[in-house]
Amino acid sequence: MTYQIKPLADQTTIELLPVNADLELPAFLVAAEWAFLINLLRRATKQPIKPVKVALKPATEQKALSDLAGIGIDYGTMNAISFLNILNSHLSALMQACGTILNQN
Repeated sequence: MTYQIKPLADQTTIELLPVNADLELPAFLVAAEWAFLINLLRRATKQPIKPVKVALKPATEQKALSDLAGIGIDYGTMNAISFLNILNSHLSALMQACGTILNQN
């Protein structure tokens, strides 16, 4: 899977994509990735980080993720999570670190 980062004027969206476009990512994997990212940002910044949007393509209810994120989940269109741009420097550093770790394997 790959991360596609889309910076906009007020927020940054990270989309989780399968390596093979013909495949779908399992709902549990996407939910686990978003939970990991939210917790990692909270620990790294020591701030109560809350995404402004969480979207899951597989329409499998993920109440635990919704509770952790503190917002409802949009189901059906894409696997994405969005944060306000106040977090841009943290997101960039985090995604670079994750990419470095993943590329070592």
